[in-house]
Amino acid sequence: MFYENIACFQLQPYLLSCNISKFRHSLARLRVSAHRLMIECERWAKPNPIHFDQRICNICQTLEGEFHFVLICSLYNEIRRKYIPMFFRCRPSMDKFVELITEEDELSLRQLSVYIHKTF
Repeated sequence: MFYENIACFQLQPYLLSCNISKFRHSLARLRVSAHRLMIECERWAKPNPIHFDQRICNICQTLEGEFHFVLICSLYNEIRRKYIPMFFRCRPSMDKFVELITEEDELSLRQLSVYIHKTF
């Protein structure tokens, strides 16, 4: 669902901007949903996958997806203030989130990738 909003089959700026591989790898994992957030890991639960509506954050008791993880979850408020610009943190929305994830500014991409790496 998230990937549909950012899918673009060409070289993405974050691949060139993030020159430290561990940070680039973390951002790539978030972008392609190869992470351990509840939205994905509970999808593969055996023997029965957990229904989409029940994949909730243990802290906030709301759906734990990429948007929630990056801009909403109260567990990461301190580190979010350090790495995510105020524009995206103030009244977060899916449009702002997509804008943040598809950002082309090198500094913003580096900060986002560090945030994701540290919070993963």
